[in-house]
Amino acid sequence: MYFIFIKVVMNNRSPVDIIAMILFTAINEERKSSIISKAHLNYGQIKKYLKILIVNGLVTERSNLSEGITTYQTTDKGKNYLEMYEESKAYNFTSNTNVFGKQSD
Repeated sequence: MYFIFIKVVMNNRSPVDIIAMILFTAINEERKSSIISKAHLNYGQIKKYLKILIVNGLVTERSNLSEGITTYQTTDKGKNYLEMYEESKAYNFTSNTNVFGKQSD
């Protein structure tokens, strides 16, 4: 499964759009700083949303104590959220961002 991300407008994103951007960014396991940069978020936003995503099982947190880094990766549940997010966008044209997903075999 892979997703192609297209950024349209970044102003006034809804929480649903922010969550989708974080999930998309973390598909390939990323550090917090990388997610902040790629999803155009600030530290307060990423801290708030990652906590919600981890508690709800959409993202996993992995700590590598020997290297001193923590990474985040979208779970299968998170990928399902992205698919439902895209399906819902077909009926809602008010979103400021789009994440187009396509199943690969």
